[in-house]
Amino acid sequence: MFSPQRLLARIVLFSLAMLALVLITACPYQSEYPLDSASLPLDATLFGKWVKQEEFIPEHPSYYTFSKADDTHYLIQEHEWEAGKKRGSYKKSHEYVAHFTIIDGTTFVNMRSGDTFYFSKLDMIAHDEFRLLEVTENITEKFSSSADLKAFFARHKGLSFFYNQSSKALYKKSK
Repeated sequence: MFSPQRLLARIVLFSLAMLALVLITACPYQSEYPLDSASLPLDATLFGKWVKQEEFIPEHPSYYTFSKADDTHYLIQEHEWEAGKKRGSYKKSHEYVAHFTIIDGTTFVNMRSGDTFYFSKLDMIAHDEFRLLEVTENITEKFSSSADLKAFFARHKGLSFFYNQSSKALYKKSK
């Protein structure tokens, strides 16, 4: 039965959930240029299914798959559980073509979706664990080339405020 109080409670709950999502999810820096062209060979240990640390507990965790797009690019797909009327299934929610750039020993992931590149710092913790720190969206400088962008990253990569505060820890999921 329809109840105005119940509808209002659902609207408030939905609004709070959306606000929490906005507050905990910062967007990474976007550019029309990559840091450089893809030249590093692929690391096959990254191929497979990766789950975010906070997603280990749920029955249907969101996950990422890493596979080979070509000799120097990864295909990264994000999958999220979508509940159905009788049973749910996983749906691909995002897809990126990515490559790595190493700047003075720091590894960055260039992730392209459409014509836009997103950047994260990658820290390999172990063969089955890595952490991604997204480059902050608060960069206001405009760049006219990959070389200019890469030089900017080289100058600022050591600063803590160059990255969003939250990081994503991912663990390789065995089959």
